[in-house]
Amino acid sequence: MNKITVFLVCLCLSLAVALGIAHHDLHEARQTVDKQERQLKELYGQVNELTLQYVDVVKRINRHGN
Repeated sequence: MNKITVFLVCLCLSLAVALGIAHHDLHEARQTVDKQERQLKELYGQVNELTLQYVDVVKRINRHGN
C-alpha cells in the first residue's frame, strides 16, 4: 500500500471511532433528557396537587370566615 492509502485508512478509522464516541454521547444525553422530562412531569403533577389543596383550604377558610 502506498502512503496515501495508509493515511486514508487511518483517517477513516479515526473518523469512525470519533463518530462512535459522538453517537454514544448523544445516546447518553437523550437518556438524561428523558429522565429529566419524567422528573419534571412528576414535579408539575405535585405542584398541581398542592395548588388544588391550597385552593380548597382557602375556600374553606373563606366559608368559615363569612
